[in-house]
Amino acid sequence: MKKGLKYALFTVGAIVAFFIAAIIIFVGTFDPDQYKNELSALVKKSTGRDLIISGDIELSLFPWLGVSVGAMQLGNAAGFGPSPFAKLDAAEIHIEVLPLFLGELSTDTVTLRGLAVELATDKSGKTNWDDLAGTGSVAKDEERATTGTAATAPVLAGLAVGGIRISDSRVVWDDRQAGQRYTIDNLSLDTSSIVPGKPVNLQLALDVESKPETVAGSLQLKTTAILDPMARHYRLANLELGANLHGTSLPGKTLRIDTSADVDVDLNQQRLTLSNTKVQTIGATVQGDIIADNFSTDLRYNGKLRISFPEPRKTLGQFDVSIDTADKAVLRNIVIDSEFTGSTDYVELGRLDANLDNTKVSGSIAITDFARQAMRFRLTVDDIDLDRYLPPTTRIFIAS
Repeated sequence: MKKGLKYALFTVGAIVAFFIAAIIIFVGTFDPDQYKNELSALVKKSTGRDLIISGDIELSLFPWLGVSVGAMQLGNAAGFGPSPFAKLDAAEIHIEVLPLFLGELSTDTVTLRGLAVELATDKSGKTNWDDLAGTGSVAKDEERATTGTAATAPVLAGLAVGGIRISDSRVVWDDRQAGQRYTIDNLSLDTSSIVPGKPVNLQLALDVESKPETVAGSLQLKTTAILDPMARHYRLANLELGANLHGTSLPGKTLRIDTSADVDVDLNQQRLTLSNTKVQTIGATVQGDIIADNFSTDLRYNGKLRISFPEPRKTLGQFDVSIDTADKAVLRNIVIDSEFTGSTDYVELGRLDANLDNTKVSGSIAITDFARQAMRFRLTVDDIDLDRYLPPTTRIFIAS
């Protein structure tokens, strides 16, 4: 027994010594410049593009297998100009070594700084990423789908990313066929640890711009995501989305939107649920819950909705609509509360309760066929003085 234990310890010691020796030899002989040349040559052979690595490459081996890369850029496709297709100021990734022996992949925070990607479509419709897609990609995807599921499942099940941090980044889409250029700038993304089925805190911020300018501005998003790709189930809890936009295509040329909701998407059940939804914009507040089933085949949806316009005149003014009424005290408050069902062919407000100032309206409204524009409604109004909502009476005086 003691002899067997002795041999076992000796074997383990020999393996450890072997790994230590291998690490020392690798670190001692690693030549970053030679690796840059080999990587650039491989990219050139595979894509025909130039990969220029001007920054330093640093390597760490234990307890994290890590690579840090400085500035680098990838050339553009032929016919799309001299500007690079993509460039990067710095990137860093570290993978924990010991979990690899258990078939698990665990990384530290993945960091990308100064990422810039320029996507373009020429006047014929050709893109500057067509050559990177590869003609065999579809066949390879099908092969992986049929033969690689069992092999990849253990890795996915053991996948753990310490987080993702992207900063000072930019994405451009230059659509020369349509004569439009869209830019996402000052892009930043921060997440907590990413483990399938576990909550992930996520914060995203970016600026958007278009030329010719139809819309521009900034967006911020914050949520806790629960992503389970194996079960095809995705949830966004406490989602907060804010947008501050301006542009010629917007009402009043400026628009502020604040949205909060809980989002649940189950691809296996073909169900989308929006709950605790609240949207505030142009002086209106929309609240409600929506459930959509069979959204990719035969859409059916239902829910409840509450819309309030505390100052309708001010809201209409943002659309350059001015309403002159005999009584200036009307159009001070509008509230609509309803429950609805529908599909791609019809929509029905089965319960409708509304307030127009002091007037109460109740009943139901349905568009029974969108194609034929067929409508059915039944409404009850308790009391309303229409004269108050009509234009002021014009009086003509004739001097005798």
